[in-house]
Amino acid sequence: MAKLKITTGYSRNGLPYARMGSGSRVLVIFDGLDFTHKPPSRFEMFMTGFVKKLVDEFTVYQVRRKPGLPDGYSLKDMSDDYAVMIENELEAPVDIMGISTGGTIAQHFA
Repeated sequence: MAKLKITTGYSRNGLPYARMGSGSRVLVIFDGLDFTHKPPSRFEMFMTGFVKKLVDEFTVYQVRRKPGLPDGYSLKDMSDDYAVMIENELEAPVDIMGISTGGTIAQHFA
């Protein structure tokens, strides 16, 4: 496999993300809580080793919560942030997956 291109950035509503793969389907991974509030690095994406097995079929977005959340910001609020990103920036339909706390956020999203 050739070296994968990973693109990082922030969604228009402030969610840090890393994107890799070239598949026609879109997978959005709701990351567990991370306190750096930065896009995942190449190393972090490959720590979830299954991702590299998906990049031919999927374009994978690993997304984290946005920085500067106020006190009391709930997991439901975070799921709403993901919904805004997906609705405004990605073509539906998308597949979603939650890792760790991201699993609870994904349940709210569903």
